[in-house]
Amino acid sequence: MPISINSVRVDQQVKTLLLAAKNESYLADAFLPEIAVKDDSGIIPTWGNAHMRSYNLERSANDTDFHYVEMENGASLRYNVRDFDAAHKVTTKLLEQAADPYNLLTLSAISAREIVKLNRDIALAAQLTNTSVLTTNQTLSGSSQWSHADSTPFSDIETGKDSVLLKTGTSGNAIYLSHQVATKLRQHPDYINLYGLGGRNVPGGVPADAFVELLKQVHNFSFVFIGKTTQITSKDGEAVTRGFVFGKDAVVFHRAEAPSILAPSFGYSFVIPEKRITTDTFLDPATKKFYNVEAKLSFDDKITMPDAAYLFKNAVA
Repeated sequence: MPISINSVRVDQQVKTLLLAAKNESYLADAFLPEIAVKDDSGIIPTWGNAHMRSYNLERSANDTDFHYVEMENGASLRYNVRDFDAAHKVTTKLLEQAADPYNLLTLSAISAREIVKLNRDIALAAQLTNTSVLTTNQTLSGSSQWSHADSTPFSDIETGKDSVLLKTGTSGNAIYLSHQVATKLRQHPDYINLYGLGGRNVPGGVPADAFVELLKQVHNFSFVFIGKTTQITSKDGEAVTRGFVFGKDAVVFHRAEAPSILAPSFGYSFVIPEKRITTDTFLDPATKKFYNVEAKLSFDDKITMPDAAYLFKNAVA
């Protein structure tokens, strides 16, 4: 039968649905308290330890001298805000052919932002597992790993809190768990028993949302962070394989409730307010044949007090 104009189908783009693998959140966006700075680099003053020592301060009736204690200055740290960016090239030809050119540019901007945010999480994950940075650490193995029913994650975490308190005078009020660690802990007898004290049946482990609240209640944590970010681990052109950015570790640490000169914290994120993540879209001035869609982010995610953390390496098998 000859093709008539009425029998020709034209497929239209669905503008309300996008099928794309995308991380639901990024850990670095919320992990460290944020400090707004004006300059790309600067000095972070630190105290010494004179105020943490014991002295004989008793004054006799006739003692008129000051009890001088020499104040110690700690080694100064520096922050260096660095610029990160990723860009896509969208040709004018492609824009002419697309059903909705504006969406094409918007989707390119979203993609570029995702690349920048993913790589920020990858950099954070590297610091959180680095024993040369987090020198107070313990590597778990065998039956001590929290994936083993005979392990003792509850008391291990309390040990980490005690270490932070002893070394810094501040309580360990936060915990970071990778997704894999959190999944195993939800099924551990320590937490199933704590959650099930009210007679609740928890055959599959503590529900995810309830588990976060449980950690806050039983360990007195103000913050619970779970690293869920994923990435493609294969090279471009190879069969796609995926993996978790955050491995099988956990960190108990102190996080400042709010940034302050008198608020010690495991780390801070130094940012220049006008350099928070932005996207620029502009036509290439030389060729006029493509648009550059560039996402930019400037920051320095810095571990300022390594002693304010206790790292559990290989927390689960």
